[in-house]
Amino acid sequence: MRAQRGNLVAATVAVVFALGLMALFVLPRPAHACLCAPSGSPTEALAEADAVFAGEVVAIRALGHPPYRLSSADPVAVEFRVSRVWKGPRRETITIETEASGISCGYQFKKERRYIVYAREGKTGMCTRTAPAWMAFADFVALGPGQPPELTPAADTGGGGACAAAADADDKPMDVAALALLAGVAALGIRRRPRL
Repeated sequence: MRAQRGNLVAATVAVVFALGLMALFVLPRPAHACLCAPSGSPTEALAEADAVFAGEVVAIRALGHPPYRLSSADPVAVEFRVSRVWKGPRRETITIETEASGISCGYQFKKERRYIVYAREGKTGMCTRTAPAWMAFADFVALGPGQPPELTPAADTGGGGACAAAADADDKPMDVAALALLAGVAALGIRRRPRL
């Protein structure tokens, strides 16, 4: 009886082991098609880009195969409310494209979050220095304060026209102040030498 029970346990272990080995080779593994060379410094990335700006994502929409995406490489349009510009158009809003998924080297933006964006020919992705603003301290220090977007006068519809547009632009005055503070703290830290 003990011999039969021992053989049954051994057979069960062997079957479980064989199934585990088969799972390693048969089950699909996640694809990682995006391979990027390391990005250069912020100033090198600035030189290579057509547009570099900081802003908040206000809209994301699929451009591929509506209403359903068929591929991770389908493009999406991401609209930003711009707070600072280092290169490119100084517009209040900028729309760029990226692939729908990081698997295809697209950058997966989240609505209502702030980013620093490096774009070339209207596109960005994981292979650029594009990053959430909170992770881009080195970029803000290296690039300096940048320029605010140029305000475009709104059509007068009884809602205040250009004055209302200017008031809306002041909704987030902390963007400029925060960037200036970060740059100042970094500059003090870099220039300060230890006392002997």
